[in-house]
Amino acid sequence: MSLKDFKDRFLEGLLTFLWRQWSAMGVMGTAGIEDEWVLDPEALVPLTFEAARYEPRLFDEVVGWMSANGELLDATRLRAIILRQDTAAIRTTGAVLLYLASIGHERKWGRLAQVCRNKIVHDRLPTEETLFRDKEGKPFPRTPAGGLESAFQAFRLYRPRIRLRENTGPLTVNAGTHLRFLLRSLFGPGGRSECLAYLLTHDGGTPSQMAASSGLTLLSVMTTLKDMSRSGLVLTRKEGKRISYWVSQKRWWEFLSLAGGPAGERPKWLNWISVSSSLLGSLRALESLGESEESEYIKTSRLHDHILVLSSELAGAGLDIPPVPSRGIPPEMYQRAATDFMGAVFGMGREKVAA
Repeated sequence: MSLKDFKDRFLEGLLTFLWRQWSAMGVMGTAGIEDEWVLDPEALVPLTFEAARYEPRLFDEVVGWMSANGELLDATRLRAIILRQDTAAIRTTGAVLLYLASIGHERKWGRLAQVCRNKIVHDRLPTEETLFRDKEGKPFPRTPAGGLESAFQAFRLYRPRIRLRENTGPLTVNAGTHLRFLLRSLFGPGGRSECLAYLLTHDGGTPSQMAASSGLTLLSVMTTLKDMSRSGLVLTRKEGKRISYWVSQKRWWEFLSLAGGPAGERPKWLNWISVSSSLLGSLRALESLGESEESEYIKTSRLHDHILVLSSELAGAGLDIPPVPSRGIPPEMYQRAATDFMGAVFGMGREKVAA
């Protein structure tokens, strides 16, 4: 197996993985066995739009979903997550947000789209390029029939006009995988919903733990938790010199389960910011390795270093993953072992059904 074959399998697995997450949030596509973790749309957005440059249908389905369900997204949190990304991801996501602003969602996304544009102009406005590319990384042929999408042209990205699906509808929330959406429906997007989502999936936590996992600032989390603790429904306890916050799981879940969700078991929490960043970094590494003139041994060694980082991030985020392939085995054997590793990470091989 060549490094190119591994990249192809990685990309296939990543796109399947992303289809599964967005299908669970109502995107029409290929669905699989439902995962058990709380979904995080903001953390998935930059990763999805960069990976979906290899799959236009996924790209446009998620754009349609954001148009239909934007009120459930946290613009402040998305801003913090986007600005952690590289210039390419900021550029692509910014173009999507500018498009959404142009079709009636200016109040929600207009300011953030401008923040993205200002950021890439400050870093240096990139040269024009075609948005979509094939699995080999080659740009799609330019076919101007039907016109170009001006919002993307503002970011110097070439793509035909978007045709949104008319049957993209609002999301039906539940107390399982859609816990974030349920809490936002009750309390609105923001720190209160994020902190509660964390506390409902953990036995407790400190402000610094919640800030790291949510992408919010430590100050905003501390202020939010202090305000919420006045209600008597968010409780505090000392852990050494630190203050930890917790809630009565039984009482909260009895209330929230009225909206539907897993029976008797709370959903799993993933640090999606960490997971998405690590997966996007892996994709970037494979893209750059494919362009490198280095030997297969050097490329495999660099690939191993990145998989170690990915493994650490995913394990720390709560995913049950197999051991990382050992360094020092021949490149072909390593790439086969790495393919099996990534297959397990993405849940490939599980039964899939067409939605």
